[in-house]
Amino acid sequence: MLISVLIHLTAQQKISLPAETGSAIRAELLKWTQKINPAHSAQLHNGNALRPYTLSDLQGDFRFEGGHRVLKEGDQVCFRLTSLSAADSQLLLNEVLPQMLGKSIQLAHQKFVVQEKIEVQQKTSYQELLQKNFDSTKPAPALIDVAFDSPTTFNVDNGVMPLPVPVLIFNSWLARWNQFAEVNFSQDIKKIDEALLSLSRFQKLRSQAVTLTKGSPESPKKIPLIGFTGLCRFRINSNDSFWLSACHTLTEFSTFCGTGTKTSYGLGQTRIANELDWKNSRNK
Repeated sequence: MLISVLIHLTAQQKISLPAETGSAIRAELLKWTQKINPAHSAQLHNGNALRPYTLSDLQGDFRFEGGHRVLKEGDQVCFRLTSLSAADSQLLLNEVLPQMLGKSIQLAHQKFVVQEKIEVQQKTSYQELLQKNFDSTKPAPALIDVAFDSPTTFNVDNGVMPLPVPVLIFNSWLARWNQFAEVNFSQDIKKIDEALLSLSRFQKLRSQAVTLTKGSPESPKKIPLIGFTGLCRFRINSNDSFWLSACHTLTEFSTFCGTGTKTSYGLGQTRIANELDWKNSRNK
């Protein structure tokens, strides 16, 4: 089961937050998971494996003072959490998140209360995504519009790649699908270059610096990264119906899995874009 939920928070005092809080949200979620299931928390935290969840940064109506995001007491914000496996989704929905409701938490040393609601934005399964895109009688369009809402970047052999390279993007989604899906694509899907993907349009595409914090509070490690945000339109130049269906399946999956590296720290937040996104982007 794939889920996307919003967790709503209320500021308990005047709050001043740094530009990036994904690291703090991640630490708090792992702390609550550790209370419920220590072994599972360790599995989510340790090693360099792909994470079965993504997190967004805090979202809300912030004011800015001296480079910090400021809230007053009573202001409400939220963050987005997704899960990529049935076991993790059940643990989060049935055990971890209910335990957090109404409780006080600290993010970047600032106090919030978790509101008494879990807003489930989307819920589906890998099988449903496959059936929707492969069993449809309508031909899949050759164009795919994607919005990258938080800095997105890729680890490559010579460092990082902060650009929307089509093969890197679709391979990122594919790796997570094959890692966590109950139903994998055939081995041929690994030849994603046969889809003949290209970037045909982009708007408001820009680079953005972000500094993540890893390690313990006593000895934090700062990791500076450069990523991109903006709207992109990709073209599937192959006429093969398999590639059209496969690429649309992976694009819908991207809403849950994110794109690129450090998706459990708030990076790579991804969604399917629409014409309103393009129109609003032009008007800014």
